[in-house]
Amino acid sequence: MDYNNRKGDEKMKFLFLSDLHLGSPLFVSKSKILELLNGDYDRIFILGDLLDIWEEKLEDILSDNIEIINKLRTLTNVVIIKGNHDPAIIRLESVFPKKNICYSFNFNIGDKRCLLAHGDEFDSLIRHYSWLAKIFWPIGWAFERIGINLKGFFRTLFYSISAKIQKKYYNDLVLDIEKNMVEKYENDYDYIIVGHTHLPKINKENGFTYINCGDWVHNKSYVEFVDSEFKLTEL
Repeated sequence: MDYNNRKGDEKMKFLFLSDLHLGSPLFVSKSKILELLNGDYDRIFILGDLLDIWEEKLEDILSDNIEIINKLRTLTNVVIIKGNHDPAIIRLESVFPKKNICYSFNFNIGDKRCLLAHGDEFDSLIRHYSWLAKIFWPIGWAFERIGINLKGFFRTLFYSISAKIQKKYYNDLVLDIEKNMVEKYENDYDYIIVGHTHLPKINKENGFTYINCGDWVHNKSYVEFVDSEFKLTEL
């Protein structure tokens, strides 16, 4: 499927989802996801961490979420980007045959250039200290099962401290991951749309737009492109 440079994209309707984490016990939104997948969208983009093999075996994820899996298999307008919790691309391709599955994706919306990625490539913890993340991951996993979002707590704390000392341009981009994305791509693209951080937001500055779709284990958020505008919805 080639979506690039297609005329009239600015008049189309797109859906952007990220970080469903199918397999996590915190994902409890099957009916809403199916409703969205059944929506009247010209294109649907899933920006990583669709299947969480850190939480559950792939076979169990597929059987427990068969309605969503089958719906994605039948859709012809879907692009799936691999996230760090997803299985290898070759396994994703076996689960979703004939789908456009990739590490990143770019296309034009009218005369605007748009890049889609998961965002983990900018996460220094994942890239350089994955062994440390795997040590602390079970602690966060245990807290989540008693209803405490430990990662969210520390992200919020970091945000509140950093927002006071950052320059205005980065007041809403306090995470190094986000700043690195903007610095790398703002001269080559008009929009970058990602997930990974579980922090839903749309930030516009100097003609560049940073969009994070959020997630479906903490925020239950998604982004739509409707009437030539991006819209963030948090349930």
